[in-house]
Amino acid sequence: MERVRTYKLLGVTISHDLKWNAHVDYVIAKAAKRLYALRLLKRAGVMPKDILKVYLCIVRSALEYAAQVWQDIPAYLSDAIESIQRRALGIIFPNSSYQQALDLTNLTSLANHRILLCKKLMADMRNESHPISFLAPQVTTRSIPYQ
Repeated sequence: MERVRTYKLLGVTISHDLKWNAHVDYVIAKAAKRLYALRLLKRAGVMPKDILKVYLCIVRSALEYAAQVWQDIPAYLSDAIESIQRRALGIIFPNSSYQQALDLTNLTSLANHRILLCKKLMADMRNESHPISFLAPQVTTRSIPYQ
């Protein structure tokens, strides 16, 4: 009987060893293919602000899909994902450094944005009307009298 190495569940690739390498490889390949659309738009003379919108819709959305599930990845995987955003911003703003492009667009690194997405999810889950609020850890405050 052959053992299942990876399984795709709701667009997230889960591997038998519970590492995220297979998922990150898939996401990077998918997003890299979409960078071609940005190159075509740039060649056609489309304004950078419009190309940026396309990047956010078709590339960055693929890079961040279900990030709350897999955001705690090793630095080398995070850097590999970040390289796609570097390439995209290099296409949109060819005369700017990566940091300059981030500043121009008011974007953050993908690692920081994944952390923000997780914090937002946890904040949303603390609202009792959220469908999975029962999974969020309850914040408790207690005072311990010290003598």
